[in-house]
Amino acid sequence: MMSIEDLIKNLNIRSNFKSLKDLLDSWEDVVIECQNEYNQNTFELDYDLIVRGEIQLLLNNEFFISQDTYQPFYSKVCELDNSFLKLIIFLDEDNEKPFWERKFILKNAGENYKCSISNIK
Repeated sequence: MMSIEDLIKNLNIRSNFKSLKDLLDSWEDVVIECQNEYNQNTFELDYDLIVRGEIQLLLNNEFFISQDTYQPFYSKVCELDNSFLKLIIFLDEDNEKPFWERKFILKNAGENYKCSISNIK
């Protein structure tokens, strides 16, 4: 039987994520950093958001959906997503894309983030 660790590897999720906890911790770290005045640039934020797409790979996987670990994982992801959504302002109307792929700005931005936003033409 396939393990969750094997599934993570088979889905080509970055190798530094070995467990569900690793993925949740990473997403939670991003959310907390954004709550506490995100002070990286926009390119770093784009990179940080890759984890949310990787989480979605798991959430869409039929094998994972059938596991006992799915519901608690899904619940925690939803909680983090809701927290993150309170921290952003969308700049587009593209509701077809997942929120982490849409254009937005952070409400609580640090100086590095503000400077990188102002440099985008």
